[in-house]
Amino acid sequence: MTQRTILLVIVSLALGAAGGYWLGWRGHISSVHALEPSARESVSRGTGAPSEFATRLSSNEVTRPPISEAETKNLLDDPRASIKAALALANHDTRRNQLARLGEAWARFTPEDAWQEALRVADPAARRALQNAIAVEWASQEPEQALASVAALAPDWQRDELLKQVMTEITRHDPHLALDLVKAIKVPDPDSLSALIVKEWSRYDPSNAAQWIEGQSLRFQGRFAYQIADAYVAQQPSEALEWALRISRSPERFLWSYMLRQMAIHDPHEALRLALGAENPAQRTQALGGVLGSIARSDPALATSYLEKLPAGQYRAQAAMQIASRLAESSPAMALDWLISLDDRATRIQAFMQVGHSVAQQDPDAAAALLDRVPAEARSAWIGAVANAYSEHDVDKAVQWIRKFQDEPGYARTVQRFAIMMAGRSPDAALNLIDRTMTGKPRDEALAGAMPMIASQAPETAARWVEEISDDNFRSNAIANVTSAWAQHDFPAARKWVMSLPSGSPRDQALVQLASNGIASLDETLSLLGQIQSPEQRSQAVLAAAARLGRSDPDGMRTLLRRYPLDPQQRQQLDSMLEHQGWDGW
Repeated sequence: MTQRTILLVIVSLALGAAGGYWLGWRGHISSVHALEPSARESVSRGTGAPSEFATRLSSNEVTRPPISEAETKNLLDDPRASIKAALALANHDTRRNQLARLGEAWARFTPEDAWQEALRVADPAARRALQNAIAVEWASQEPEQALASVAALAPDWQRDELLKQVMTEITRHDPHLALDLVKAIKVPDPDSLSALIVKEWSRYDPSNAAQWIEGQSLRFQGRFAYQIADAYVAQQPSEALEWALRISRSPERFLWSYMLRQMAIHDPHEALRLALGAENPAQRTQALGGVLGSIARSDPALATSYLEKLPAGQYRAQAAMQIASRLAESSPAMALDWLISLDDRATRIQAFMQVGHSVAQQDPDAAAALLDRVPAEARSAWIGAVANAYSEHDVDKAVQWIRKFQDEPGYARTVQRFAIMMAGRSPDAALNLIDRTMTGKPRDEALAGAMPMIASQAPETAARWVEEISDDNFRSNAIANVTSAWAQHDFPAARKWVMSLPSGSPRDQALVQLASNGIASLDETLSLLGQIQSPEQRSQAVLAAAARLGRSDPDGMRTLLRRYPLDPQQRQQLDSMLEHQGWDGW
């Protein structure tokens, strides 16, 4: 019997055992990398016992249509011809699915050959479909080789997404191995991949994931604990909450409170009972605020009945905003009536702002019609929320709406807030609104406030309008903000504009922004520092530039400091900044 015939028999047996689905067969692969050769062969042929992890996950895996015996024979005879035929399919979805089926099947036998063939596919979408199928199947057999091959791809978003898929597959078989591989193989953003592993692990084995986290340093505990919180408390609430109290060290027990908030979605009464029984006032306030916010999504009436148990402050205000937003989804008028009944003025104002934004985003005309029912202290914010909602579709209508209230108290502040929000969508409309409706210092303040957003969209326009600001302080801050935003997109143009400004403090502040910018080379930085007239502002620029160069060009930083030494206090500041960046020493 030939080798090809033997392989065909094996494939046919595997297909039958799995109900004719390739991916179903993969559910019986255990942690192949950890087995002896004889056991590995047994498992790979479908005769070994399924792993605990794979058994848990088999019901969640997505199957593709079965690959036929004829397709299997063609694939084994001439894999490249099979791939070529799939690439010739006209329908995009059909082509992608066929490539995925073939790639997965080929990877079961010779994954490295399949991977190299995928790299030769010119079409990006087709190559991605093939690589995805091959890499995930390869990861179930030879995780280290699969991960290393994916990590060696050119850095782009597709490589990063594929890394996540491979790590998810490895985690399903052996989460400890997945975590070890992140350390052993040079992968981009290992912290994010580790967080992905821990989160995937918690989906089917939260207890062991939590035990692993508890054995890590405090820094890593804080990084990973929230990754497993949702799955842990959903599957084993009592154990999860005990664990959260054990590793939480703040008086508020933030992790425990977060878990209670998730628990409240499914068991609101038990979550409320536990929150009210918290061991200290800070913990109780934190937990009850989050729990009420969760309950408000499904049962606003229950949430409102418990709101008074919260003392006035941040968490009560947050809970009130959540409740009001949920009430507004069914009846905005009812939400307003409830808000008006609140005794706490600060909470009432914050909640009105939240509801105004929510209602205006859903139906700005309805929000506009409710304005007369809004109390005076929240009226300005409500007017701005309606204007902002109008501006997303009709800037002229938004401007007409807001100008109707120019005789009301607080109009200047309303226009300023609205103009800043609108600047990103329509810089000219925002500037014209300020120019036509405001005068004096309020006008200067509004123009200066809008400059950062306008400069990121239209820096030349922002540069022209800076000259319209009469107040020296507002103009100086506006020039610095325009310079900073402009330099991110077009450093030479920003530098040319700054050098055209008259000498003085505003120009010096702009030069500080340029010297601190990450795009400036060492020579460029030294040249800019030489243009700063104020010794204090020059020292400020040297400190910022040295901290920047310390990350990318330590030798350049030393050259800079020899030319422009820092005083002892600033040197201490720099040392602290460099230490925070991981500086190894001078």
